[in-house]
Amino acid sequence: MGTQSKTEIGPAVSGFWRRLSAFLVDALILGAVGWLFALLCYEWLLGLTWEGKLIGFAIALPYITLLNSEVGGGATLGKRLLRIRVVGIDGKPISIIRSFVRYLVLALPFFLNGAEIPENSLAKVIGIISAAFVLGFGIPILYYLVFNKRNRRSLHDIIAGTVVLRHCADISNVDWRIWKVHHFVVISLVVSVGLTTALILNPVSPELLTKLGRVQSLVLTLPETMTAGVTQQTTIITTTKSGTRTNSYIAIVVRVREEPSDPDYFSSTVADLARSSGISEVQDEYLVVTTYWGYDIGIAYFSKSFSKQFAPIEHELK
Repeated sequence: MGTQSKTEIGPAVSGFWRRLSAFLVDALILGAVGWLFALLCYEWLLGLTWEGKLIGFAIALPYITLLNSEVGGGATLGKRLLRIRVVGIDGKPISIIRSFVRYLVLALPFFLNGAEIPENSLAKVIGIISAAFVLGFGIPILYYLVFNKRNRRSLHDIIAGTVVLRHCADISNVDWRIWKVHHFVVISLVVSVGLTTALILNPVSPELLTKLGRVQSLVLTLPETMTAGVTQQTTIITTTKSGTRTNSYIAIVVRVREEPSDPDYFSSTVADLARSSGISEVQDEYLVVTTYWGYDIGIAYFSKSFSKQFAPIEHELK
């Protein structure tokens, strides 16, 4: 009788909305900590690129790893509020090591996504590895959590050997099987998204690609510049009078260490560098320079920007 009174009536496994709600509560808690940290270290954070995400990763690590383990009874504050907990196959809270592995699988795609990688010889390799983690871990995590309705075990649960139960649910009521079709769908999604991403990238001529790289190198020489990206963008405009037309322009996005004293002047400096490099292939090519500053530590974010469009370049300097 005593055991029955402690066992919840209903599904043993936590549903999607409970887990999502718990995640949002934890995100708010970590966001508050991140905001406070940023308030105290604002000037320092302005000078960080990918290291900012590393700080957020480090702040979230003890909170999620310890509380989701046997140390915290298998529940973060968000999970406690929603009355759910992380347990292993035996129904008991997991060790700190397993909880760390679970956190690593969950956190890597989140913190690597959008991380600013400085331009150097390892940039392409790091970028490929980051994209692989984001696609290879991020898509399966979302898919299994939404569509694996039998036990709601996502990728980080599968790797760590865990399941998220309702507070007083019995582990014996959990069906640990995962429909094999789910694995096939996940692999197909990862491959198709990766191929589609590669195909939809705007193809550019080798000559233009060289010029884009030249502009990027010049912009990076400016003392205010932290990172810089130069791409050719295309917009499609449809009107009832003139129909559909395509416009292309050169987009230069520059992150600076702090707010420029004169953003307009800085944008003009960047545009002049682009013009001197011979970036324009056609006379009606516009330049759009976006300058931004701020910080991103994953759990807290702040950014301000200034954009300016420059008229078509009349001639190209060789």
